[in-house]
Order: sequence, then C-alpha cells, then structure tokens
Amino acid sequence: MPPEPSTIQPLGSQFDQPAHLLLDAVIAYILQHLPKDQIKELNQRHANLE
Repeated sequence: MPPEPSTIQPLGSQFDQPAHLLLDAVIAYILQHLPKDQIKELNQRHANLE
C-alpha cells in the first residue's frame, strides 16, 4: 500500500473526516424523513445516555 499523503488534520487519517461528514449527512437525511414523534423519542433516549 502506498503511504498516506501528509495532512495538517489533527488525529487520525484523511479517511476520518470524509467518513464523519458522510455519516452526519446520512443521519441528517434520516432525521428529515422520520415522523416528529420518533424524533422526540430519539432525543429523550439520547438525553438518558448522556
């Protein structure tokens, strides 16, 4: 495997940032298409995990 190009990104590789952006976009898309009651339930569950 060729070495990864140098980057100024802290921590991790150049794969990390595009992966996070893609997954954030997927989550945003899913949240836009969920009924409001399911979003409220997700928010309540998230608050319980923190």
